[in-house]
Amino acid sequence: IEYSSDLLYIPEKNIQLGLSYFDTLLTRFNNNYILAFIAYNAGIGNVEKWIAEGVIDNEGRGVEKIPFPETNMYVRKVIRNYKMYQELYKI
Repeated sequence: IEYSSDLLYIPEKNIQLGLSYFDTLLTRFNNNYILAFIAYNAGIGNVEKWIAEGVIDNEGRGVEKIPFPETNMYVRKVIRNYKMYQELYKI
């Protein structure tokens, strides 16, 4: 997807860009959704740093120890909602 900052103000393009970036994160983290969720909010560099420092493991366990309050709450909510979605739709 070609990018320009103007596209962020077009809802359809914004969603396409976000999904494309999330797909890139899934590839980067071997389809580990938790690590991709964390990286989507905090950045790839922070995820790699937190894994190296033992804050989280390479499977994404330890999200409660993420030092960025915004990311900590974001990831917990996304994981909770993802699990509810899986249950509702029997995925």
